[in-house]
Amino acid sequence: MLKKLISLLLIVVLFTISSFSSAFAVPTSNMLPKISSIDAEQKSAIEYDRFLKDVNNFKKFIQDQRSKQGSLSDDAFLLKCAIEYHNQKVSNGELEGPLLDINEIMNLKTSSSQVSIKSVGITKSLVRAQLWTAAELASIVVPKASFFLQHSLQDNPSDEYLPSSDSIVPEIKGTQAYKNAIAPFKSSSSTSQISYPVFTASNSNWDLYLALHNTTMYSYSSGKSITSYVTDTYDFQPKNWSGYGSGIPNAAVTLINNYGAYAQSVGAVVPYYISITVPDTK
Repeated sequence: MLKKLISLLLIVVLFTISSFSSAFAVPTSNMLPKISSIDAEQKSAIEYDRFLKDVNNFKKFIQDQRSKQGSLSDDAFLLKCAIEYHNQKVSNGELEGPLLDINEIMNLKTSSSQVSIKSVGITKSLVRAQLWTAAELASIVVPKASFFLQHSLQDNPSDEYLPSSDSIVPEIKGTQAYKNAIAPFKSSSSTSQISYPVFTASNSNWDLYLALHNTTMYSYSSGKSITSYVTDTYDFQPKNWSGYGSGIPNAAVTLINNYGAYAQSVGAVVPYYISITVPDTK
């Protein structure tokens, strides 16, 4: 399977709270196009809507906890809230998996990003819990990238088919990456085209950059109408990176460092297919 390089902050628990380390993982996209059914699109839209409601609930949880911040830095406070929010959902039966030890995670430090995670004896369920917490924390700034990561943290994640009505579609169409990829098709007489939009921090927003990056787009036309499918297979391969920026909490980077490939190797992260329907006109 062709590996590409980037998708959400791929990293978990190897650096101090305030450090910015470097390793992202990437969705890949070398599969043939899949035309999504209405049922699959509706299911994906419902899942994403449920996730957005959870993000809002998490924001409210943070506000409710402000009085307890004390001397904690904003970064450490956000991480603490994410862990407590995860534990609350586990206790309520909304999530499977272990409760996380706040003090243990917040005190983890290392002088090297190459520490062997396997030697720590971390279980699949704990890996998932840590990545889920990191995604929840990052969701405040990059909700779509966080949703795609959280969706992979189950044994049999469904393929995601985001319909033309999804909020990600106008974001995609507004990027220079999409415009550059679709422009030749709009001016041609062909009825189909395969292109490879690359979403970067400079030609799109950070959420799309971290969620998609390298993609394959299948475009078809009928008269002046164009239907494109931006596709990817969501999986991970770590890559050294630097300078996340865009307001992404340092705590999110801290909680996700260097876990991508390992998480997938133990089955904590499970790849799945993504297809996004993008309508346009010639």
